[in-house]
Amino acid sequence: TILYDEEGRPDVSIGIIRNIDESKQKTIALKKKAERDSLTGLYNHSALRAQIDSYLEDGGGKEKINALVVIDLDDFKQVNDTYGHRFGDKVIKDVAQMLSETFGENDIIGRIGGDEYLVFCKDMLEMTVIKEKLANLFDCFENNPIGLKDRYVVKASVGVAVSPQDGTSYKKLFDRADRNMYAVKRSGKNTYTFHE
Repeated sequence: TILYDEEGRPDVSIGIIRNIDESKQKTIALKKKAERDSLTGLYNHSALRAQIDSYLEDGGGKEKINALVVIDLDDFKQVNDTYGHRFGDKVIKDVAQMLSETFGENDIIGRIGGDEYLVFCKDMLEMTVIKEKLANLFDCFENNPIGLKDRYVVKASVGVAVSPQDGTSYKKLFDRADRNMYAVKRSGKNTYTFHE
């Protein structure tokens, strides 16, 4: 509010300043919580889809090479049945950590349910980059058995779709990568493929 003197000139301004930082931080924390998988801290499926679609719609999928990678742990039901759900949760968390260490900061990593993960690798210069990352991931699984007593080695079937050749939308890329992953399951598991 502005108060004026006897001659009508602005003399004093009175206002209220509120610090909304705490409220903003709470809103940000709630948004982050809604986007994250509670067990691993990775993005959940809806957050992954929104980020990938947004990136592709902004032109990221038309001229650049991107790879959408679907990772499904092999025979995971046996892990829960043999070692219990607590150990199964540890495997899920450890795999999330391995993914975070293998893929870069530019990549979008998430858990899309149960024992299934998704990674979106953006702006690759050439296909050898994703092949190297997947080779490193399988090395990481092989060389980091989980548990103290019965050292469990993670095995996974991985399907990959590449934009723009396999599509320029999340749905098309996911469908292709998912089909490729199931092709790996049918043909012996514990590897990856780019082709159906």
